[in-house]
Amino acid sequence: MIGKAIIKAQYNKQVPLTLVAMSVLTAMSIACQNQIDVCRPGNLHGPVNLYSLILADSGERKTTVDKVFMKAFYLRDEALAEEYAKL
Repeated sequence: MIGKAIIKAQYNKQVPLTLVAMSVLTAMSIACQNQIDVCRPGNLHGPVNLYSLILADSGERKTTVDKVFMKAFYLRDEALAEEYAKL
């Protein structure tokens, strides 16, 4: 399912596949970080986080792809900001 979303976005937006894949992995990481803990050697536990950096030239549609997969997070941020403003 994720692979199909990546390929469809790459085709529709005409961007490099690696750019789309990184955006998807970043969105998945954000969505899961408060749900999943990673167990590491030494009995260490911590949140599942992914720190990503995308280097691409201007015009390669980084923001376009980001908006596709991060839309739900942006909408949630806006709703929380409106809620906070009412306080």
